[in-house]
Amino acid sequence: MASEPPLTVQHLRQLVAHNFRTMFDLVLNSSNVEKIQNSRKLPTPAQS
Repeated sequence: MASEPPLTVQHLRQLVAHNFRTMFDLVLNSSNVEKIQNSRKLPTPAQS
């Protein structure tokens, strides 16, 4: 097992990148949901 096929390395990199992307999307979505819920709670006029 000295020389691994490069496909596994690329696959692992792709998996890691995909996991980071999904975690980042989850964080962004959760923060957006909090903002929406806060804006719904407060009966403030639309800022324009």
